[in-house]
Parts: sequence; structure tokens; C-alpha cells
Amino acid sequence: MELLTEDNLQEKIIDAREKLIINNRTRKFLLPLLGSMDPSWIAEVNKFYSVAVGLADGKYYPYLEEPSILLLKNVKSSRIDSFNESLDIIKENQYFIKDYIFADAIDSWLHMFVVRIPKNFENAYNYFLQSKYSMMYNDTQKKRFFTPNRTKLNWQAKKKVREILDKSPSAKTELELKLNVAIPEQAELDSKIDLNYEVFNYEDNTFISVNQQKLEFNEQQ
Repeated sequence: MELLTEDNLQEKIIDAREKLIINNRTRKFLLPLLGSMDPSWIAEVNKFYSVAVGLADGKYYPYLEEPSILLLKNVKSSRIDSFNESLDIIKENQYFIKDYIFADAIDSWLHMFVVRIPKNFENAYNYFLQSKYSMMYNDTQKKRFFTPNRTKLNWQAKKKVREILDKSPSAKTELELKLNVAIPEQAELDSKIDLNYEVFNYEDNTFISVNQQKLEFNEQQ
């Protein structure tokens, strides 16, 4: 996985110019719940090209007052007539918390949106922080957000995420063969979250908090 540091992302944006999507566990397990929000508002946010998502920002936004998800967008290459007009619409929504330029340069292409996690998904958020993926969603939510659609390019990736959420016996067997280990029944089928890949501009000594509770760094399983 890619580090979510300012220098790394700026360099990759310069290379890619337009579309660049950094994959991590926040994108796999948390981002889909935004599908519960107003579709017209999500469409407005998605006018900007997605770059990466994360839990916090060690440099610009380390102290979260409430559960949030950070959406990093490339605004220069977006198909949009007026950035300010769209920004005004985005700011009117109840889930919008703040936005800022993701870099020291005033002309940076990278723009961050901080979005509030809906109240009815705060348990999912908290389970995610504990790397308890199979406890994040109920069956109705999994069906809504993680049902693979074979007509979509990402259907196989979504299928794998759904298997992790369901603790699929076939996925467990496949993982045991791959790792040549016996996986305990209570274990999750994905590694613990690593804040190096889930928090922007994270360093081992960075203090990240949600509601004044520190997010602990988790070593990989």
C-alpha cells in the first residue's frame, strides 16, 4: 500500500495528472457507507477526482472532534465549471465538517474534504478502528454497500471485501493455504489497520485523536 504523505501524493499526482486512486482499508471498509448519504450531495463531491481517503491528517487535521472520514480530491483535473460553486453546495450539507488545501503551496491541486460519519454508522467506525471488520455492518448494510455487481469493473474487489466481512469459510481456507497457517475461528480475515496507510502525513510519534481518545498504532498481523 502507498503512504499517504504529502510529498508522496504530490509526486504521484504530477505523474498521473488526472486520475489516481490510492487503495487502503479505509477505502475498502469505510468509504462505502457514504452511500447512505444524499445521492445528489455525493454526486457533487464526486465531481472531483478521488485520490485517497483516510482517517485523519497528522499535519493538518490530527484532532478529530467526532468520527470522520477524509476525502482527498484532485480539483485541477476535475470536470467542473466552477470550483467555488460546487464548494458552496458541499458545505451546506450536515455531514460536511471542513475543507482545506492539502499542501503548503496555495496553488496545490490537492484539496481535502472532511466528512462526518453518520450517527448510525459510528459503531461501524469504532469496530474498524479495532480492525474488527466482521462486526462493522449488519446483513442489510452489507447487502446494500458490498454486494458485487458483475457489470462493474471493481466487482471482484468488492467480492473479496464482502468475504472478509462475512468471514467466508472458502476465503478463510484460501487464506490459510496462502499463508500456510491455521487461522483461529475468532480471527478476522484481513490484517489489522496500520495508521501509516490510513492517516495522511502519519509518523510513528504523531498523536491522532477522536473525541480526545488517541488512535493507537497497530502492528500488522
